Amino acid sequence: MGLFSAGGVCFAVLLPAVILFIAILLPLGLLPADALSYERASTLLFSVPGLLFVGAVVCLPLFHAAHRMRHGLFDISVGNDALNKKLDVRWGCAAKHRSLGHSRGGLL
Repeated sequence: MGLFSAGGVCFAVLLPAVILFIAILLPLGLLPADALSYERASTLLFSVPGLLFVGAVVCLPLFHAAHRMRHGLFDISVGNDALNKKLDVRWGCAAKHRSLGHSRGGLL
């Protein structure tokens, strides 16, 4: 449940902030012109915190959306029962693996 809620927070907080800065404030000239120059942006993006931030902003919302779609399809009974059981076992194993403190849990 942790990745699902983290993806929801990312959708609600981080993604709108990124859109605000990059798509609205920068083109309107409300930020300095060199705020996202190539040199500065590449320095920020290719640092460890930058890669973690970009990874979180991309991966967490995708996980959140996939989780919602899977449970939505399950609710309307799309797919066969064997597939749904297999997916439930894989999700349960991944959750169990993470709850035991393994940082590199299996991806679905």
